[in-house]
Amino acid sequence: MKIFVVLLVGLTMQGAISALETITVPPGFSVESVLNNNRLMRNYIQCLTGEVKCNNASQKVKTVVVSSLKNDCSNCDANVKVNAEKMIKFMIERRPADWAKLTAKYDPSGAITRKYRAMMEQDKSA
Repeated sequence: MKIFVVLLVGLTMQGAISALETITVPPGFSVESVLNNNRLMRNYIQCLTGEVKCNNASQKVKTVVVSSLKNDCSNCDANVKVNAEKMIKFMIERRPADWAKLTAKYDPSGAITRKYRAMMEQDKSA
């Protein structure tokens, strides 16, 4: 019984530590190259919505997007936050149907959409 408790505590601690790890962008990743390529965007969106299995690169992007939508990218480094903001604004403006799919899955309350729409309005008025 003691061994089971020790294992359970260890697994819980491992999960908590990995949740606090900083999310970074893979070397050589360019958000612009994804945003400007319809085929890549479709593949990433299908990965994010669970329509297809994610490859390694799309799984990393999925981690960033999910973190952005669920906890405002609180464990992302500065570069990831900038790229996530670009991607979210792009999706809201240019791919609203795909954005609706993503927010239905990861941000059903719409809080992130409201936040970014307000930021976009503020950028326009500045």
